[in-house]
Amino acid sequence: MVSAFRIDPPTGHLVFPQLGVTLERMSQWKAMPEELRKLAGPDRDKRTGWIWRSISSLEFQSHSVGLMLGYRSERLETLYFSLAGPAWPTEAECRQEVQVLTKAMEAQLGVSLGTRGSAKFKWGNVYCSYDPKGGFTSAGINYGFR
Repeated sequence: MVSAFRIDPPTGHLVFPQLGVTLERMSQWKAMPEELRKLAGPDRDKRTGWIWRSISSLEFQSHSVGLMLGYRSERLETLYFSLAGPAWPTEAECRQEVQVLTKAMEAQLGVSLGTRGSAKFKWGNVYCSYDPKGGFTSAGINYGFR
């Protein structure tokens, strides 16, 4: 099942209209609504203070995406977006992913990510960029680091 979601610009919450669910920023790991738990993969707890939960088969601004939710001290503190695509994308594919995700995030939030690929809100930071040294796309929201 593919479920659409959006980011609520005033609060930073993730809203899943088809499921009737809102995932609030800084929400507790154990408080994830059951409708979302059904879409999530197994939790990854490496005993570092972070617990990671992935959700695939999502739609964001008409694009197939996956989310990786990062909980620190059992609170949602960060999340990463990725487009559905090859496991080891080329540089050109990564740069295309940055363009697609940047446009989608800008349209959703009503702001420009500018030349630095980021925007600050009262509730956190949104970013999208390509790391040429690492060879990967980085896109997401940091709620805990303002």
